[in-house]
Amino acid sequence: MLGPLHTCKGRKVIMVIEAWFLNRAFRLYNLPAINAFLFLLLNLPLRVVSQIGFAETNVNITIAQLQSIEVSHSSVSINMNQASHFITGSSTGVLNDHVRIVSSTAYQVTVQADSQFFFYNGVLSTLPIGSVLLGISSPQGLSGPQPATVVIVSPEVDLPSQPLTIISAASQGLNTSYAMEYKIPAKNAVLYLNRPPGTYSSSITYTLLPQ
Repeated sequence: MLGPLHTCKGRKVIMVIEAWFLNRAFRLYNLPAINAFLFLLLNLPLRVVSQIGFAETNVNITIAQLQSIEVSHSSVSINMNQASHFITGSSTGVLNDHVRIVSSTAYQVTVQADSQFFFYNGVLSTLPIGSVLLGISSPQGLSGPQPATVVIVSPEVDLPSQPLTIISAASQGLNTSYAMEYKIPAKNAVLYLNRPPGTYSSSITYTLLPQ
């Protein structure tokens, strides 16, 4: 009697233990997804990666506006020493690279004489500065990108005593030059008759301005 009873009790205990594990597993698999995730997270070993440090820098780009103008010929001469000059006029001939421009932006160039009349022996004469015409050529590239749009306001202008825009460039001109010619046209040649011989002079200023 005792033997079978102990065997039965032993089997019953074993069955109860197995049922507990099965019940536990059943409940685990029926937990909501978030609870299951937390369960795994709390029971799995975690690897913590520590940050040693970091460094950073700033990149600064400073853009300067580059603009310069240079006149290659510091002095030019128009000779009136032949009879034909007083009839058909005279000129310096074409002066290549006379005005050189460096500009990182759009620009314009003005020209101006220092007075309305030429000076003779340091004294203001009656010979008008406007009797000389300034001829302006299209730009010639020395190097680098050239202006996409250049407007020669007029191929020829009377030398003015007030600033007059002669060149307008809608884009940059890096190392761009302009050929110029100073000339006395036939219509003005007569103004040079009956003048005391000698040198008549005036200063001509070219100014570079941003657009």
